[in-house]
Amino acid sequence: MYRAILGSHRSVQEDSLRRSVDRPRTAARLVASALTSALLLACGSGGGGDGTSDTTAGTASTSTRLEFFQASLDAVDPRDPNTVIVIDAAAAEFEFGVNEVGALPAIRATSVDMVLTDAVIEYVIYPRDDGTLYRVSTDASVEIPTPVRVSNMTDALPLCDTAVGLDFQKAENTRFVYGSDGRNCTGSLTWRIVSLSDDETTAPQAFPGMPLSPLVDGDTGAHTGWLSLNDGIVQRLAADLSVQAGNLKQRVFVGELLGATEAAVFVELDRGLYAFDPVSDTLTNFGFDFSGPCPCTTSFAADSEFAYVVDQGELFRADPTSGLVESIDGPMEAFSNAPQNFDLGFDLVLAGTTRVAWSYFSDRDGNPGTTDDQLVVIRSVARDGSDAFDLDQLEPGIFGFLGLLPFSPVTSGEWIFFNKAPLNPDNSNDVRASAVAQRLDGTATLVREDSIWIGSSVRPAIAPELGDQKSVV
Repeated sequence: MYRAILGSHRSVQEDSLRRSVDRPRTAARLVASALTSALLLACGSGGGGDGTSDTTAGTASTSTRLEFFQASLDAVDPRDPNTVIVIDAAAAEFEFGVNEVGALPAIRATSVDMVLTDAVIEYVIYPRDDGTLYRVSTDASVEIPTPVRVSNMTDALPLCDTAVGLDFQKAENTRFVYGSDGRNCTGSLTWRIVSLSDDETTAPQAFPGMPLSPLVDGDTGAHTGWLSLNDGIVQRLAADLSVQAGNLKQRVFVGELLGATEAAVFVELDRGLYAFDPVSDTLTNFGFDFSGPCPCTTSFAADSEFAYVVDQGELFRADPTSGLVESIDGPMEAFSNAPQNFDLGFDLVLAGTTRVAWSYFSDRDGNPGTTDDQLVVIRSVARDGSDAFDLDQLEPGIFGFLGLLPFSPVTSGEWIFFNKAPLNPDNSNDVRASAVAQRLDGTATLVREDSIWIGSSVRPAIAPELGDQKSVV
């Protein structure tokens, strides 16, 4: 069986790429966190284990993998966490308009029934200031691992966007697709591809169009190709980039990867919801269009069987087997799509084991100028649409602060984890944050005052939505 591994690239567009100039910059970023929406490992570069390794300064760990972070490119050995190892002082720092991706991991693991076991980040991939591309091993048995050049490229910068085709069988076969506009990441991107096994004499290949999703074999973990958008045509590419299934859909302007169930890869094409079956190479049109602006990744979640999308104050469930979409909660009477001077910035939807959490923006008087009646309401509903109720609400004053928190809400089993940060009405500079954990059935709430959740870990799985998560303060 085949599954998609979610890449770290943003939505792709035929003429230009949507961009935001107000994204926060981070001087030092954990390399493991760069694989956004793709695959989270419990212990950074080391992976494996149960995610409980303590790498606090002064406390030793038994991990045999270096933990990488990016200022230039540095690492620490968890067995001696007080010592920083400079891996490559010439590594390009994360910088808007120059290197918008940073370093990325290549993962080795054993795939059994679409669950990854013994997963480790084998290599870290990164560009240098001179536009060359390198990989470096995370093996801590070598005092300072030597970076190895990948391909003969000299124009990796500006590195505007990437898609990583992981190969869990052999990490050296991981494909790295990179997009650059040759200027400052504000224009149309040209896409090329290299394999981590390419030596310094091998030239990059042109990628046919733009990558939507890399694909892997769920039984072996091997990379098997791509779902791509090429000249307005959605295609299935084999691992060698030959067209395995062409003309899946024509005249497509914008494409975006949303997520995956066990049976299908979900994509948004020109604001419409579609599911791709990598076994039969078929693309299903659900006849559902997002009414709000896209990208729509935050309005999407999936479990092993269904996908869930939020649109206009209503929760929908999509079944890739039947090709049907049905409303399972809402529409909410108090929902408002009026111009908002604050909100979560997205429609929240998260799938738990038996329930789904989602949110809508409420403005009861419809006047964006009055804030005392404006709320983001978090709802909880069973997967079949029964037993729906309001779980919590985020009140005025906290929304602007949420963008500064390095954590997005997550679900783990039957729990949801999120941060609250209400402002003091008498002092707008006084923000008192709380880390909140709630059971999705409403039977328990845990609040840690003056704290925030900062991250989560998952049991590695081919489908990112299927990992057992645990969040930590």
